[in-house]
Amino acid sequence: MGADSKLLMVVLDAAEPARVESLLDAGKLPTLAELRQTGGYRRVASTTDWWVASPWPSFYTGTPPSRHGFYYYLWWDPETLVSSRPDRHRFDAEPFWRSALPEDARSIVIDGSEMHRPASGDNIELSGWRTHDILSEPWVYPSSLGEELARKGLRPAPLVESYAPLRQDDIRKAQADSNEATESVGQLARLLLPRETWDFALVSLTAPHMAGHQLWSATSLAPDAEPGCASLQRAALDDIYMNCDRVLAEVLEAGHDASNVIVCSLHGMEHNRNRGNVLQDMLDVILGEQRSALHGDTGVIGRVRELLPESIRHAVKSRLPMQWQDRLTGYWRTGGYDWSSTKAFSFVPDLQGYVRVNLAGREKHGIVPAEEYEDVCRAVCEGVMQFHDADDGEPIVEEARPLNSFEPREALRAFMPDVAINWADSPAAKHTSISGPNGASIPWPLPGRNGDGRSGNHTAHGFLVGSGPAFDGGELDAWNHILDFADNISRLVRGCTGRR
Repeated sequence: MGADSKLLMVVLDAAEPARVESLLDAGKLPTLAELRQTGGYRRVASTTDWWVASPWPSFYTGTPPSRHGFYYYLWWDPETLVSSRPDRHRFDAEPFWRSALPEDARSIVIDGSEMHRPASGDNIELSGWRTHDILSEPWVYPSSLGEELARKGLRPAPLVESYAPLRQDDIRKAQADSNEATESVGQLARLLLPRETWDFALVSLTAPHMAGHQLWSATSLAPDAEPGCASLQRAALDDIYMNCDRVLAEVLEAGHDASNVIVCSLHGMEHNRNRGNVLQDMLDVILGEQRSALHGDTGVIGRVRELLPESIRHAVKSRLPMQWQDRLTGYWRTGGYDWSSTKAFSFVPDLQGYVRVNLAGREKHGIVPAEEYEDVCRAVCEGVMQFHDADDGEPIVEEARPLNSFEPREALRAFMPDVAINWADSPAAKHTSISGPNGASIPWPLPGRNGDGRSGNHTAHGFLVGSGPAFDGGELDAWNHILDFADNISRLVRGCTGRR
């Protein structure tokens, strides 16, 4: 490889390999098909098996969640008893393109996810342009580039996910918004890649992520949705994938002098198996005397929340500054607890179940003595395994593990869950009620629908297509997990630039 070789990486965020493969076989992703033909394709493992929001930090640091600590976009604070996005003091991970590449190597990162703005350096980086997951308000580095883009009428506008039941117009809007987001990121790539000096470039197309949550299946449709909405939903999601392929061709043209090209997803998407909306009820059953969940008085805000339709709540919330959005989310999820009787509580995240022990000396109003900590964790792990679907008897939990089993860094224990729960691999929306120990029965709040409004959710696998001299013969054995990517890419860029 020559000294002026480049590596271009395009992330199709949360694109599901099974759907990609189906569309490839149908001839509907011609750009990706050509890359696959000239290089290689494989599925890759991800870190979403236990930690829903961990893929991006795991990818860009090359370390597992037990090392970097990013398990969810809202981190619990035992002092304030609320969750918020981690600042640089709590989460200081640096991407490999800032820390592991040669000093004179240059990178362009367009719409990377879950990362802080760089403090210095010569790279060009943007986050939150159309990104699904961000740590802060959108940013552009350097600031002069942001000013230039604003003068051109180009401004960030992150995709806003709707959690309300979908009708025909909602599906079409989700499709249009997703495709516009893809076009917008493609526009940035066409502007920046040809004119800037770079050795490594990353372009993230986030549309498959949000669209996968909203459009995966009919379980996100309104009960009175128009006939044909399910087929419209499937066609819309396919079109979003196909539009990514069209913009991919434009990105490849803009970065045409790249010797090696990687197109990948860091995790996939499938039916939603999240039962987090009943987890606190399960904890109340397991721990017996606690009556801590949102059954009590949650104050004026909580009562207003229950009175307002879901669509109005999310429409209002999406217009608030991010800090207020997070405060509302945190309040709705953990507000109203009677801490004096709460031994353990649920974070109610987006995929797995996460439980925190109300530990004395750690939580502000902790009541569980240190010597009882492991007993409570054990009771939760054993107890959740006893719950099953009331109709077919199938378990709703695949596995539950205490935090100690993940061997996290000591500094991470202050904010991570004490128990992580992997739900059974079946659609959560099938439930009418959940049965548990001692004859417990917990009604499913929305039979036929998901409590979080999503029909799709993350899988623990993605895919990778590699094309170029580094992938001659379709050799991808070294790329079997997203944790492999940082070292592999760093090695390729060092080899391409001839610098060490």
